[in-house]
Amino acid sequence: MMEDEEDNELDLNIPVKTLLEDITCPICLNFIEECSTLSCGHNFCHKCVSECINRNHKCPLCNKPALKENIYRNHQFEKIIKIIRSEKEKSKTIYYDSLISGASNGKITTTTTTTNNNSLNDKLLNIGSEDPKTSSPIEQLFKKYLKSSLISFESHYQDLSKPYNENVKKINSQMQENIDRVSGVGSMSEILIDQIRREYQIKQDKLKADFKISTDYLLSSLEDYLKKAAVPPSFINIYTSIMIPERDIIFDHCSFKPTSCLSDIRATLVEKLNSRGEKFQFISFNDDSHFVALKPASMLIDGSDSNEIKLIDELKPLYFYQIPQGSKIQLRGGIQLKGDIPKECFKKLFIPNQDMTMDYYRCEDCKVNWICKNCSEFCHKGHKIVSYILNHKPTYGCCYDEKYKCCKLIK
Repeated sequence: MMEDEEDNELDLNIPVKTLLEDITCPICLNFIEECSTLSCGHNFCHKCVSECINRNHKCPLCNKPALKENIYRNHQFEKIIKIIRSEKEKSKTIYYDSLISGASNGKITTTTTTTNNNSLNDKLLNIGSEDPKTSSPIEQLFKKYLKSSLISFESHYQDLSKPYNENVKKINSQMQENIDRVSGVGSMSEILIDQIRREYQIKQDKLKADFKISTDYLLSSLEDYLKKAAVPPSFINIYTSIMIPERDIIFDHCSFKPTSCLSDIRATLVEKLNSRGEKFQFISFNDDSHFVALKPASMLIDGSDSNEIKLIDELKPLYFYQIPQGSKIQLRGGIQLKGDIPKECFKKLFIPNQDMTMDYYRCEDCKVNWICKNCSEFCHKGHKIVSYILNHKPTYGCCYDEKYKCCKLIK
């Protein structure tokens, strides 16, 4: 019992990504708000699942029948989500403060965080360091552009504030001159001084209001831009390659949105195959064909981590598979292309009076001459084939394969 009580005082350092799939609403892909659970056990935002149930009367994940009466508020899980979000925001604030501090002054910063149990977390040490050995490439890239952005925007802000500050000083100076001028002018001096101060206060307030409008517009414009530019990794496209190993085909630099599904991978593969020419025109996927994502070799630790991510759920967004950048998506199980379909024997293709030409070959294995090109490639595949007569203009559908019962194209 004592051991259990001691364990309760321990801090848990758990990466948010290990919990992300469980605390993210599968419908809106944001953190679950007002957590609601269906009888099948799946959790959603209350608003999201209510709208889905009203339309389809089934669970959006497993399709189990469900009614509005089957929606239950999960207060315990909602509380856990709030704790996770709160701790995440605290860590993020400390991290970004350290990163920006390092970007602005170029010095090594030492930042520690204190958990609820007042234990030090040294994970954020040296975040602001310019030493590549103590900061990741991502941090270095952000610091590079944060530094220039901070300097540029701070300079722009100073350009706005400099004339404002000078005008404030000018107003104060004029006010003081007028006050000095009326001071000691009998009993009316106090009234005049108070009137002067009110007049100049109005001028200062107007000047301050104008400056605030300019500053607010600048901040709003910058914030709108940063919201679009500074997106989290889950919002950036996944760059990968698509491979068909048995055909030695690979398409590099394929880009998929985080919300893309298996249908998008198939569509991209079909489009790229069709662009290769007639031989690669897509016909169909085999019944047992499926996709797997192969992680980069650098992500394997002593071979203990699986190299493959099976892409099996048709409707699951790629974001939830957590496919690393640089992974390769591999098609297994095969695919049918137009080049796989055998061409017809020249005997069937021949049209009288069309001035057609054909290359003829001899099969040394079968001892047959006058074999049309299509039959030489299909019916005698793997045999020793030599040229017999090239660019010949036959007067009839000539091919000796049928005569010697060698033709597999004519049935």
